[in-house]
This record gives sequence, C-alpha cells and structure tokens, in this order.
Amino acid sequence: MTLRNDLQFLTLLTWSELLPSNNLLRSIRAWCPTCYEERRTTSQLVFEHLLWSLDVVKVCPHHHQKLSQKCPHCCQTNYLLAWRSRPGYLRYREVRTALQEIQCQLGKC
Repeated sequence: MTLRNDLQFLTLLTWSELLPSNNLLRSIRAWCPTCYEERRTTSQLVFEHLLWSLDVVKVCPHHHQKLSQKCPHCCQTNYLLAWRSRPGYLRYREVRTALQEIQCQLGKC
C-alpha cells in the first residue's frame, strides 16, 4: 500500500525483547528542561519526546541529565495523559528554565 519497507520502526515492536510488557509507560509526565529551553530560546516548536513517556527512560539521551517530573514553579507532578495538556506546560503553568528546576530540587520553590 505505502511502498515502504521500514514501517515496522514506527512501533516499539522492534524493542519488544528489551522493553517490559507491563508498566511500559510512566504514569507521571517527565521531560528534559534543557530540551524545552533550547527549543524555546531558538523559536522552535516545543514538543514532548515520545521517549520521555517510557518508564525505563530516566535520563535525556541528548543532555545526559535526569528527566524532571516536578514543576519547578509549584513542585507538583502532572499525569502523562492529562486533560488539556500542552508540551512545555504543566497544569497551565509554563515549565521553567533549568536554573529554576535546580532551585526547586534544593527546596527553594
């Protein structure tokens, strides 16, 4: 139909031997603040990487930093598939910079 022979790579089936069949997706949203900040400061489209939704992924493969799960402003989490969610926003608040994320982790938020 499509005349393409690489469509199997559009699913996780090629990784089925490595990825768990249970609890594949995390329940709490995770992101790399540096990825968001880079895209925002260069006027690129801010989006959530599909990789971030996998529970086994704990670190950003590009920046080699732990994925964040708490809003650096209010220190709250958000569900992965939250109602009316937008990439780069948590509960209607914009995800802040990496510096603000560090301040949150230090308890200064």
